Amino acid sequence: MSRTWLIVALPVAIAAAFAVVFVLAGGGDDAKAPRTIAVRDAGASFDDKVAAARDAEARGDLQVAVQAYQDAYAIAPRPELLARIADLEDKLGNKMVAAEYRRRYLASQAR
Repeated sequence: MSRTWLIVALPVAIAAAFAVVFVLAGGGDDAKAPRTIAVRDAGASFDDKVAAARDAEARGDLQVAVQAYQDAYAIAPRPELLARIADLEDKLGNKMVAAEYRRRYLASQAR
């Protein structure tokens, strides 16, 4: 029984990990690059990144919002950002990526 579960779960976990890496690497979508460059301003603070994410989310530009929250998380790894990214990835239809961010959020809450 436990080996069957492992045979099913391991490929799913590997696929989720690759999906997260792909998304964090930019997902290969060059059309979004000019918009995300503004979010990645090297001098921007955590608060600037979160404000940019909220603005993008309000405009409905969810991919830019995800990138801004990821940038904010890189500055200050606050678990609530993982939950927000998970919600946005879910809205974007990236279910596996959303699941990975939820897993990371829940793992941070278990500590």
